[in-house]
Amino acid sequence: MFKIKRKLLNFSLIIAIIFISLSSDGAKTWPEKVMVGYIDLNSVGAVAKLEKHLNQLQKYEVIVYGFADKNGNITKQQGASIKSLSSKAKPETIHLLSIGGEHATEIDFSHATIHNLIDTVKKLKLDGIDFDVENILESDKLVNMAKEIKTHDHDLFVTAAPQIAGIVRQKSFVSCHLG
Repeated sequence: MFKIKRKLLNFSLIIAIIFISLSSDGAKTWPEKVMVGYIDLNSVGAVAKLEKHLNQLQKYEVIVYGFADKNGNITKQQGASIKSLSSKAKPETIHLLSIGGEHATEIDFSHATIHNLIDTVKKLKLDGIDFDVENILESDKLVNMAKEIKTHDHDLFVTAAPQIAGIVRQKSFVSCHLG
């Protein structure tokens, strides 16, 4: 089992940043081999289509539910969908709430957003938060937000999937570090 403690990982094919603190209190651990699936809860008909093929959920080690709004909130319908879908996955599956996506430039990098994300994750019994940062312009703010989330709850998984080909006039997200 590979264990990671707040390190920046850079894969050549898939760039992923994972800030993880693992504990010995029975918290889930990040799998050595990972198949990650994103479910866009905002996409019309996506959940209904997936509900016809729930066996697909059994094939993933990590399921990411997108997307919280720019303030870290989700709708009641999104919450119900997450509860329903997460109950159909394998018990060891890691479940993450994602913020960002196509509208990542609109994320409100505030303490209130962090608290909203953490509250939603805890309420839904998810394992962490994912940043889908396709068009991020403020990478330092995003890294600071990830650090603050880990400060509030060191057992939460915090992941990011930055777009490789981003905006060239701005410092790339992957060039930031946790210090």
